[in-house]
Amino acid sequence: MIRKITLEEALENVSYAYNLALDIKNSCYPGIYFNNINSQKVFYDNVVSAAVNTEYFLFEQNNKKYGFIQLYRIDEDKYIGITELLISRYYNKAITELISYLHIYYNGYFLYYGFPINNKKALSYVISNKEWSLLDDTYHFELFLKNYEIKTISHKFVKIDKNNFNLFSSIHDYLSPDMYWDSTHIYNDLENWNILVYIDNFNITTHAIYYCVFQKEAEIYGIDYLENNMSCDIYKSLLNASLNNMKLDNSTKCVYFCEITEQKLTKEAGFDLISHYRCYKVKI
Repeated sequence: MIRKITLEEALENVSYAYNLALDIKNSCYPGIYFNNINSQKVFYDNVVSAAVNTEYFLFEQNNKKYGFIQLYRIDEDKYIGITELLISRYYNKAITELISYLHIYYNGYFLYYGFPINNKKALSYVISNKEWSLLDDTYHFELFLKNYEIKTISHKFVKIDKNNFNLFSSIHDYLSPDMYWDSTHIYNDLENWNILVYIDNFNITTHAIYYCVFQKEAEIYGIDYLENNMSCDIYKSLLNASLNNMKLDNSTKCVYFCEITEQKLTKEAGFDLISHYRCYKVKI
């Protein structure tokens, strides 16, 4: 059964959870792999730092532990994200009981679940339960900026602020209407975003890149371009311009989840493939 536990009990189970998380077949995002947790101490610190609007659970059968779960909530958006869903046995029973619990306390919220497709238990479950909808099917790439060399940029880009935000929202809302980080959320948090756009000769935004930096680690959330109108040259220039800025700002690493059609260009920019990522959501 699923049992909600306190932060103190969650910390007592850090060693158990950490050992489960080391196996990519149990893992999910943004857990141990995405957060680059390379020690049990860092895992412990992450559990502590995430305590606000966070809930912890153990999954037990016959007084034996078979799983550790960590969730976080954004109540104003009716959003629940899974940080860790680490189940060693009886996976379907564990996630079914979790959703039943959430239905009691968070009816009407949306549950978001991202994982590498190596997690066959998770993939099989969401595919066989049609109420789950696929939001994202991308490839997780990373580039360490220590060895990155500044590139010459062959195109001129416009940096976005609140005064010219419509140059970005005009393309982003059209292409990414179901993304959590839509234009409204990005605008309200704009001080934490870096956005570059390309304007063509008809004053139309045809390409845009948007990324954040947290504790010197950057994540590109997307490169938008008009359907069937991607310019490889502009794409590469946008990517390199952003990497240049990250390097100059002393960022240490860049993470990017790209589409399958963008893999070749992303690899050419120096990124390494980490995993094939899927994200699903379900209404509670």
